[in-house]
Amino acid sequence: MGSVMTAREVLIPMVDRASAGAVARVAADGELVEPHAAQLDRSLCELLESGLYKAGQQAKAAARLVKLPGRSWLRSESEALHVNNPGDIIGLGAENSASAELGMALALLMFRSQTDSRAVLATGALELGYGGRDVPVLPVHHMGQKLRTVVRYFNQPGAANAPHLFLVPQRDPDGAPVFERYCTERESLSGVGVELHGVDTLTEAAELVGARRYAVWPVERRLRRLAVAAAAGAVGFAACNSWYNSSIALSFATTANSDGTISATPARHQRDAPAGDLLPPCRISGSDTPGFVIGEQMAVRLRTGNPHDLASWLGGYQHVLVSISSISGAKVLPLPSRKLVAAGAETGYLVDVRQPEEETLLVWLAKRGPPFDTTALEARLRATLGPLQPAERMSAARNLLRKLAPGSLYYSFRSASAGSCS
Repeated sequence: MGSVMTAREVLIPMVDRASAGAVARVAADGELVEPHAAQLDRSLCELLESGLYKAGQQAKAAARLVKLPGRSWLRSESEALHVNNPGDIIGLGAENSASAELGMALALLMFRSQTDSRAVLATGALELGYGGRDVPVLPVHHMGQKLRTVVRYFNQPGAANAPHLFLVPQRDPDGAPVFERYCTERESLSGVGVELHGVDTLTEAAELVGARRYAVWPVERRLRRLAVAAAAGAVGFAACNSWYNSSIALSFATTANSDGTISATPARHQRDAPAGDLLPPCRISGSDTPGFVIGEQMAVRLRTGNPHDLASWLGGYQHVLVSISSISGAKVLPLPSRKLVAAGAETGYLVDVRQPEEETLLVWLAKRGPPFDTTALEARLRATLGPLQPAERMSAARNLLRKLAPGSLYYSFRSASAGSCS
């Protein structure tokens, strides 16, 4: 963190029936404006000309209900919302400004937390009459148009890189799941680097963007560093713990065939063929996902870490392989060996491709220290993913698994019969 608390921005698509829509860039920072003649809220009065003042009041009230831990001794209460591009949205969608409530509440929470993400996309209304602290996120109209507005915005010549996360309500006003209804728009968003996430509550949305606790202000941070410096043993322990949980690089490696050619992995391995003879994944009509034939095997060569990692002194890394399927559910697959994986080494996997025909996400996890508790991991996955719709499981699995180990690698494929795999 720098010498001051820095602003956080949320991009909110705004549309109405008569326009193609635009994207409002709303920032939260600590700069209050001068008192307004009409005695408006100083933290919100800049929203007035953009038609977002009422939505800002709703967002500010909702953000207060999200109780972030870690409130520090030197906390300042100054925070304000500003529209960075008011000229783009004046007169646009004022009657539908409630859809900006989720985004503006997130901007405030991100500023309070000083999240790693400096910008996200969001649209959704908030329900303050629910009676609890977990504020529900309500459906909004024109969702398809809003998604297309975002794609168009970031496809403009000279447009900046899009934020990775786009948070939306789980369902449309008629109850249809957003993820199922707007598949085409989701693919278009993915093309500009945006991942769509459905949320039910403001607390869930705050967790996804990293707004989990109050940030420590710079003056207090310096005081704490002086205190920590006096405890050399604690500093050393913190350093070891940081290394233990630091990122582990995982990547797919190539393998040599018997005819001297080199194959990238994952690749197809036919059971009656020599171990080194591999085929590339096949294509399935109507799908861009790599295809693998049921009854064959998937051959994978996995490179873990690098030879200079301290893990090489401690024996290496622990692996686990998880399979998440839309139909078959979550499984922890058996490993080719229970031995530790040496730092920088390559490990070979042969994964059976079985019925039914479905899309599957394979996730390799790696960590230092003791082995994974595979029974507990599989139970947690099934408890988390079981209540979800099939279309939601892949995204939910990614969100869960990336938190469970410092190393992770993902691969999606579709199993198919030999006749439909070319």
